Amino acid sequence: MTQSIIEKDTPQKKKIRAQMSKHATGGLLVLAFATTSSDLILRLCHNTETGLIIYFSWQIMRFSLINSTCLASVLLVECSSAFQPVSLYQLPLTHSSLESKRGSDDDTVLASTFPVGTFVEFEEKSRIHVGKISHLEHKSNGGARYTVTDSNGNLFNIADKEVHFAIYAPNAPKAAEQLFDQFCQAQQASDEAIQKQLEISPELLELAWEEALENAESGDGADTLTPSKLVELVHSHAASAIEKYKAWRFLQSDLSHVFFKDIKDHGRISSFKAKARKAVDAAKQNFCQTHENSDLCLV
Repeated sequence: MTQSIIEKDTPQKKKIRAQMSKHATGGLLVLAFATTSSDLILRLCHNTETGLIIYFSWQIMRFSLINSTCLASVLLVECSSAFQPVSLYQLPLTHSSLESKRGSDDDTVLASTFPVGTFVEFEEKSRIHVGKISHLEHKSNGGARYTVTDSNGNLFNIADKEVHFAIYAPNAPKAAEQLFDQFCQAQQASDEAIQKQLEISPELLELAWEEALENAESGDGADTLTPSKLVELVHSHAASAIEKYKAWRFLQSDLSHVFFKDIKDHGRISSFKAKARKAVDAAKQNFCQTHENSDLCLV
């Protein structure tokens, strides 16, 4: 009897639904809602019209409560996740960022985008600056633009192609501040000062060129030199971040261009190719015409 009442929409049910708002069923409805047995409800009400009203009211309220409870649970989970603090170190790294960190053993970082906090040398209106990336904006064409803050607090909005050299900042604030100060000082230093700081004489530079050239001629290696390789070759230790930058600067000097020419990767100078012997002889003569006091010209 109960099963048929639940499954079929009889005229009696329609009448009951119309009368539900008119009947005062408070006490019995509370009792019905407190129990979990539909058979018990029908027995309590003796299958009267009021009993049926209570029965269907109980079913509707129970269904509404279950759905409301489920919805509340979902919202609670979503809200608790939404308000959890996000750590900077939990942010996803782009593919280019991962590749650039793997390849950062050598010299200029060749990522297609650099993360916020990176130290960069960049060009703006034909002037060279260094600063920290404070904001990154991805472009629809796959490129990027950066807001860079220099040591004086000046802001620059630059395209990715205007970045010449990048150094990832250390995690420790004090170490990062120290490295940035060194970076600023190195950028302002002259080529001669950079050469002295690196302690690389023209003779040592020429030896580095000879080795790169001989490696290429013998097939034992490439005829290119990177800043980190230059430091390791001359001083027999792995180059620090600031030494890499200084060596990168030095290898673009007039003296270094006697022996090497710039090689670009992704639009940035990343390595230096050893010139042929005849080209070096000619470059020496041209260099010494304008740099008579250079040690290279006194040899």
